[in-house]
Amino acid sequence: MRSRDLAKFGLLFLNNGKWNQKQIIPSHLVAQTLTSQATTHYADSVVPFVGYSNQFWIYTEKIKGELVDYVQAQGNGGQSIQLDRNNNLVLVVTAGNYNRNNLRKNSYDIYPNFVYPAIKHSDTYSIKPIQLNDGIQIATLKDVGINENLIYAMTDSIITGVYPNIQSVLILRNNKLVYENY
Repeated sequence: MRSRDLAKFGLLFLNNGKWNQKQIIPSHLVAQTLTSQATTHYADSVVPFVGYSNQFWIYTEKIKGELVDYVQAQGNGGQSIQLDRNNNLVLVVTAGNYNRNNLRKNSYDIYPNFVYPAIKHSDTYSIKPIQLNDGIQIATLKDVGINENLIYAMTDSIITGVYPNIQSVLILRNNKLVYENY
């Protein structure tokens, strides 16, 4: 599955089960999936709530002193689709850190360390991802209010190995792909 296919999956859930205005998944099933059906023992002072539902993790995390709710589908190795419905955002990350649960920095940290702060402190950015004939609209980071400097810092951290074996990062906001790097 390509990263853009994972992005479509994320958009499907972000848009209550609709793709191109067509209901693909019943909205009540999306709502059930994105609402915790079980609490877990993983909560701590940084992540005060961790729930679970239908293969999705439901988080409330303290980011820069603010409580942020998001949902994440994740797989072994660092594959993840993160949904922040309050900010109309999908983040897709693929990685190759299979069975390496002891990493200090991993793909799951990219949203709280870079993407969420970039939403809150936006500047300018003018490069758009490539438009393909795959049903995904594109825009610039600036168009959707995301800070380019924090995204550049994220990219540098990945390239220099601070976040090892990250293979791709896609950021979608307001139903538009605004960052794509492999």
